Amino acid sequence: MVLSVYNSRFRHNDDYDITRTPDGWRIEFMDTHGRDADCDTRGHPALYANLDQDSINYPAALGGYLDFLWRKATAHDMAKEQVQEALDLISEWLQTIEQSKPAGIFAEYR
Repeated sequence: MVLSVYNSRFRHNDDYDITRTPDGWRIEFMDTHGRDADCDTRGHPALYANLDQDSINYPAALGGYLDFLWRKATAHDMAKEQVQEALDLISEWLQTIEQSKPAGIFAEYR
């Protein structure tokens, strides 16, 4: 499954490979150097380390949504396609936030 995150610095989407594990999520992206990065149900620590490194804005509630999705997917044994649909909604949300950050005087910030 993929969590696609818009990176305004490079003006393209970065795809994070994401897999539900018994304890949370496993996230792979180039910054993990090809190694699996195990995270808790909220995506800590690897997801946020990567987002912060690339100065990508994200909502404070992101972890709660990932946790909710993980719990719902686990409790209801959701199919990968269903989890991917939910991740696509989160991707759209993240893209909207990143693309709507203030311009003007703030163009040089983050």
